[in-house]
Amino acid sequence: MNFAHSRRSSRNRSARSRNRASGIALVSVLWLLLLLSGLAVTVAVTARLGAVITHQSLDLARAQAAADAAIVNCISRLSDEEPVRRPKAGVPESWTFEGVPTFINLTNEASRLDVNASADGPLLELFHFRGLDEAQANALLNKLRAWQVGRGNERLHSLDSIDDLFQIPGWNDPRLLCWKNFLTVYTGQSDRSRPESDSSSSKLASLAGEVVRIRAVATAGTASGVAEWVGRVTGNPANPTLTMYWEHVTGEAESCL
Repeated sequence: MNFAHSRRSSRNRSARSRNRASGIALVSVLWLLLLLSGLAVTVAVTARLGAVITHQSLDLARAQAAADAAIVNCISRLSDEEPVRRPKAGVPESWTFEGVPTFINLTNEASRLDVNASADGPLLELFHFRGLDEAQANALLNKLRAWQVGRGNERLHSLDSIDDLFQIPGWNDPRLLCWKNFLTVYTGQSDRSRPESDSSSSKLASLAGEVVRIRAVATAGTASGVAEWVGRVTGNPANPTLTMYWEHVTGEAESCL
């Protein structure tokens, strides 16, 4: 009797052990499936994100290429012998390069204040216009002149680009991103590339001898490429333009009040 009871108890314990082992195995399988599902989702999201980044990079490259192509096209038209084909200053134009729409704007750089050549008065007026009081405007101007002027009140330093203003103590103001639209460093440079007398110069653009800026904005998909070129229209058919600046514009506020 005791022997039979022992056998039944042993079978019950074995059954409970098998059930427990089966339960643990089931839970382990479920956890494994959950981990594999999470891994699959992570791989899918990573692949999708990589595809999106690659597509955006391609769009940005296409936009920047279109902006550069628009500038090259505009530069070539500056010296066109037919006046009707020359771009007009202050008149935005649209253009398409390889299916990418581009907008071009040509402006005369003389409409900006040259930081290297301007007198104090116009710069102070600009500072006041941008909201600085008398003390702030004078302090900013004094810091610029202190950087420019050496011994004997002789100007030794000229800015190569407007971005150099950020290197001057006191000029690292975020508002300069907007002020840059009013400033230049190029109009005070002499035009050494234009011949003193050239009978054919009358065939070139009316901007001959002037420094101009070309800004091109291209949009490909969700990406925008912005490029700016600054140069002098020389009036010399053999060398119609002199490039002073050509960069892709990034991290700049597109609209300033």
